[in-house]
Amino acid sequence: DVRKYLDAKAADTPFGSGIGVDVTGGKVTLSGVVGDRHGLGSVLDQIGAIEGVGEVQDNVVYIPVNKGV
Repeated sequence: DVRKYLDAKAADTPFGSGIGVDVTGGKVTLSGVVGDRHGLGSVLDQIGAIEGVGEVQDNVVYIPVNKGV
């Protein structure tokens, strides 16, 4: 389950993963805003390796924490 995987990866952060997940068929779409993309590439690779996942669409927006919106 992709949501459980992301939650486990983000368990040590105070605000969770900040990433929304939508699964349609074999396509996983990630969305949301994060202040740190550290490790996101490996997470995308690992989600893509989950059985039944055919495509991972990364719509996550990176805004550095110290820059504001």
